[in-house]
Amino acid sequence: PGSVGGATWTGDGTIVMSGTVDGKAGLWAFPERGGEPHAVLLAEEKTHFHGAHALPDGRGLLATLHARPEMRVSVLADGKLTALFAVKTNFYVEPMYSSTGHILYYRGGSNRGLWARPFSLDTLELTGERFLVAANSGGASVARDGTLVYTHADDPSKRRLVWVDRQGEILETIGSYQEGFATPSLSLDGGRLAVRDGEWGNDDQNIWIVDVARGTRTRLTSAERSESYPTWTPDGRRVLYVQNISEDVDHVMIVNADGTGEAQKLAESAWASLSPDGRYLITQVEGEKTGTDLWVSQLEGDGEARLLVGTAAHESRGRVSPDGAYIAYQSDESGRSEVYVKRFPSGEGKWQASVNGGSWPRFSPKGDELFWRNEGTLMAVDVETVPTLRLGTPRALFDWKPEEMLQFDVAPDARRFVLVAPEKEPEATPNEVMLVENWLAGL
Repeated sequence: PGSVGGATWTGDGTIVMSGTVDGKAGLWAFPERGGEPHAVLLAEEKTHFHGAHALPDGRGLLATLHARPEMRVSVLADGKLTALFAVKTNFYVEPMYSSTGHILYYRGGSNRGLWARPFSLDTLELTGERFLVAANSGGASVARDGTLVYTHADDPSKRRLVWVDRQGEILETIGSYQEGFATPSLSLDGGRLAVRDGEWGNDDQNIWIVDVARGTRTRLTSAERSESYPTWTPDGRRVLYVQNISEDVDHVMIVNADGTGEAQKLAESAWASLSPDGRYLITQVEGEKTGTDLWVSQLEGDGEARLLVGTAAHESRGRVSPDGAYIAYQSDESGRSEVYVKRFPSGEGKWQASVNGGSWPRFSPKGDELFWRNEGTLMAVDVETVPTLRLGTPRALFDWKPEEMLQFDVAPDARRFVLVAPEKEPEATPNEVMLVENWLAGL
């Protein structure tokens, strides 16, 4: 039992795949007619392989070793794994050998496309510098006679921050197009945005501050790590964010919004938010016998965290209402993600806000509405808190495409939303399958 992929025939009746078998990550060999696998090479801790490609005449294997924050294109020969070059990306680089004497591979980010490196089959070493074969392309396969087939699409990585109204109509763009905008967060006065930006698919994605009126942006953090989910302190003087340390470790950091001083670690969590008064920090932690649980701690004092919401399901994305009396969060206790509300900070009571799915909850600044996303649809429900919590009937505001870009924040007047939008409409960037005979001659 396990999960495998990236298969290649070695030519001797064996198929080699990358993946995990019985909890062990590595390269695995299977008889092509069926049978039990055996390990060709096991990955070291915190690493795993992506893809495998057999070199001609049994010379060895090409494979990609994923060792965050980079992918290492490597050659395995005579039981020894040798790294050839590294690509700092989260995308699979899919290396393959071409009879022209090259390694073809995919690279994501700002130089997205199909690339090549000259390579000697005799010495199993690189013999030249990389060069671009086809921009904005990937999913390649090459035949022995040099025929190359690959997929091509316009670059989807450039994004823009936009204001949209309650019908989803774009009112204006904030600033210029950038590489990887995501997880926008408005300051309470609506004048500044904290947003993740960086080369799409790479780990050096940092937090930037955008002046909403002027459209200018200033880098806030510069660590060579993936950083996301910024949120403002109530006074607008500091920004919280999550910094990825390793595959299963994330730190909640806080830094001055003007860039002065050093960032400080507050907790270990893949998500964090603050109560409106700035007293409480809400984090999510993987339980030993439960799913992801929500915890709360006071920023002042001993900072000791206590369990707020913890079940066998996964609770996450906790957000406290503006009056500090309730917390909205998402949970999959029903079998799918829904948005729920509990009293805060006691964690008592429970009301289900969403119907037929919900995630990414956000209260309106006045606390009279609760918003969430249901796949690509922005939903809303009216909220009353006096004398007790009452939720209205959920209603759809608008649909947004691509669905994964429905990461939003609410303007102070709740009449507009900040969203991330692609540079081009998805319908304008179809995939095409390209076939090139004797690909090297064309370059």
